[in-house]
Amino acid sequence: GQPECASAEKALAVMEVFEQKNLLRSILLPLPVGEGLRVVIGKENKEEMMHRCTMVLSCYGLPGEVSGAIGVLGPIRMHYERTVSAVRFLSTTMSELVSGLYG
Repeated sequence: GQPECASAEKALAVMEVFEQKNLLRSILLPLPVGEGLRVVIGKENKEEMMHRCTMVLSCYGLPGEVSGAIGVLGPIRMHYERTVSAVRFLSTTMSELVSGLYG
């Protein structure tokens, strides 16, 4: 319902940019497993189409072995406290699950 994603065209354009693997790598590479999370707001995003969005990202897993990333892509006016808390919780849970399987 936020203006950033009010039209299908805007939402589709953002998703197309987000699917670019180079963009994803440039965001996630500086974020090691267990080093907290990253919040990228508006014009902090490198791609112009992402200037209307916020990304809350965190890596999970076992450093140097098995890892992944989890995050939320949403409007700039998202509920940050709830989103950061949810991403942090899920990242911790996923790390514990991966550690149980591979650790």
